[in-house]
Amino acid sequence: MPEVRRCIMLELFTRKPTFPGDDEIHQLQVIYRVMGTPNTVDWPELVDQPWYELVKPKEPITSTFRENFGRWLSPAALDLAEGLLTFNPKLRVTAADALAMPYFTTEEPTAEMPTG
Repeated sequence: MPEVRRCIMLELFTRKPTFPGDDEIHQLQVIYRVMGTPNTVDWPELVDQPWYELVKPKEPITSTFRENFGRWLSPAALDLAEGLLTFNPKLRVTAADALAMPYFTTEEPTAEMPTG
């Protein structure tokens, strides 16, 4: 369940579920309302995904991610979270990429190894 792990960062900041859905179709609708709908320009292989024709939205939806989470996250944290939630797996931020992003490298307080 890699998608779930990517949401944990947001849930730690907001203290609530990121994409609360009642079933699989509702879950997709909730994700689309926040992240916008995927498109074939950013993800050419989208049309090859199982069930794509059955679950694709009728109208494109624009992302409201930054508006929804901007009050909890810094710009660097927004960039990181958005990169982790990118629809296209080829463009999605990897763990190694994430550790090199400004959220971990330049934002205060600086990262430290745990003690105790």
